[in-house]
Amino acid sequence: MIKDLGPDRVDKLQEIVDQVFIPCNLNMSLCYLKLKGYSTAVHFATEVLNKDEKNIKALYRRGTAYIYLSEFEKAKEDLKLANSVAPEDKDVQQAFELLKTKKKQSSEKEKMLSRKILEEVSFSEGREISPQSQSTAQENSKPKSGGFLDRLNGIRTTFRNIFHKICRRKAKKNLSLIHI
Repeated sequence: MIKDLGPDRVDKLQEIVDQVFIPCNLNMSLCYLKLKGYSTAVHFATEVLNKDEKNIKALYRRGTAYIYLSEFEKAKEDLKLANSVAPEDKDVQQAFELLKTKKKQSSEKEKMLSRKILEEVSFSEGREISPQSQSTAQENSKPKSGGFLDRLNGIRTTFRNIFHKICRRKAKKNLSLIHI
């Protein structure tokens, strides 16, 4: 259908599409940021960056979405690039502050979760938590690569290990009762 228009009109239509593509995708990215649809905001910002890899708005919006998705390393990369293109941009500077804040909050949550897990294990074993165990839990709670999925897998592994440990202890108690 479009080819029926002739080469001049096809080129003109393509030019119009190219002119509205970036603003529309930037607007969609902003809308999804406001609606807290961070994954979709990343998608639309990435579409813009595929055409214009140094678009400050797209870098800023994708970086901000990554912050809320707890993908701190990706956010840092985008914000660094945006800062190198426009070092005077106040929005990018504010996003860096948000990144620091969210990263610190995430780290504190991980530490509290690790302490809670350690307390539960110690309670089920009937012993107190040693200061050395607390420091080990804090070291294990530090994010290694900054990715949310990496941290989630680490927590899952910790829970699985604790579960198996408790099950083994219960099985030993049950076996000792059978032998009596």
